[in-house]
Amino acid sequence: MFVRCVGKFDVSKKRFQKYACIVAVAMAIALAPILLSAAAAPEDEAKGYPDIKVRKPNGGEIWVRGEKEAIRWRSDGFTGFYVRIELLNDRTIEREIASIAPNDGKFNWIVPEDVPVGKGYRVRVMSLGDPKIRDKSNDSFAIIDLP
Repeated sequence: MFVRCVGKFDVSKKRFQKYACIVAVAMAIALAPILLSAAAAPEDEAKGYPDIKVRKPNGGEIWVRGEKEAIRWRSDGFTGFYVRIELLNDRTIEREIASIAPNDGKFNWIVPEDVPVGKGYRVRVMSLGDPKIRDKSNDSFAIIDLP
């Protein structure tokens, strides 16, 4: 981005022009991220950005209560710095796995002993910056208890 301060400088207007130039530079700096993101928007929209995709668990897994299980997702475009991770059971929220987690694509969770044993579980990962940016496991998985 290029800002140029031009104009005739006479003694009576010199101060005004100096401040007008400073304001123009400050506005250019403040608006640069907006203008640059707007310039990239058509390409991003064509690719479906921003987007979150849950990769694991994605259906068919068996999780064990008391064991550490891996949750993995991919973020495309700017989806925010943090996500919320939820455990769903038949489309209802069974519990919040993490209310705020870094949006780095990975989270390890020790399945609590009080999570009911059963099938029909899914994981949902959602952007804290924009809750409409979210995804859940494509298919369900089970949680079991080892004897």
